[in-house]
Amino acid sequence: MLRGRSAVALLAVLIGTAAACSDGVADPSKNVNETFSGTVEPLSSSGSGIGQVHSFTVKSSGTWTAVVTALVPPTNVPFGIVYGQSASGQCSIVSLNATSKLNVAGLGGSIPKGSYCIAVYDAGNFTVIETYTLSVSHP
Repeated sequence: MLRGRSAVALLAVLIGTAAACSDGVADPSKNVNETFSGTVEPLSSSGSGIGQVHSFTVKSSGTWTAVVTALVPPTNVPFGIVYGQSASGQCSIVSLNATSKLNVAGLGGSIPKGSYCIAVYDAGNFTVIETYTLSVSHP
């Protein structure tokens, strides 16, 4: 009898713990999709090689992705995506991917609630100014 009660008590604790762990983590199917656009001047033309810095706010912890969905003129060369946390008007880099490809998630994963910044950049492969469309899916 004691054994049965112990199992029930343990099960109640585990259910409570699981509910607490999932609290505050957004369902990815309910993510917000934000679209940003801008231009990137190639490094080879003495430009900065970095596009506009865009801001987005994550309202609860969850998963996110960043995908460049268009480059004009079209190109298949790798490029970079960088993101960071915004604080006091500054963008502190969290992660980057210098080998991003068109229509493939260049960055993503788990992300906590907070303010973020993101940019597309030339990883040394652009030969002309590229106009991009960047899609960010986040909680």
